[in-house]
Amino acid sequence: EEGIGRDDRSERSVANQSASSVHSKSSRSSRSSRSSKSNKTRSSARVPKPGDPWEEEYLFGQRTALLPTDAFKRDYGRVVEALVMCSLRDKARELQTRLRRFEAWVAANNLE
Repeated sequence: EEGIGRDDRSERSVANQSASSVHSKSSRSSRSSRSSKSNKTRSSARVPKPGDPWEEEYLFGQRTALLPTDAFKRDYGRVVEALVMCSLRDKARELQTRLRRFEAWVAANNLE
């Protein structure tokens, strides 16, 4: 250590501190990912079984995931356009009719 100057020692000290902070960050991130995994497990365990008192409330909350989004409608329109370009007008018309019928059903049942 006699041949090592003060600057060399301080550089080592900084390197050691950086390495230890990297380890502590990685252990923190692994803990947080473990924590989120357990949260996912818990949230999936919250799905009520048929007949449970809160089943209806759960299903009502899940309905929005079943409704067509604006992005879905946009993509659906692109598929219809592609079918028309491929001379499959009947299929395109059928798809449009099905989507309109579904949207009418959603509106009639106040699911929006």
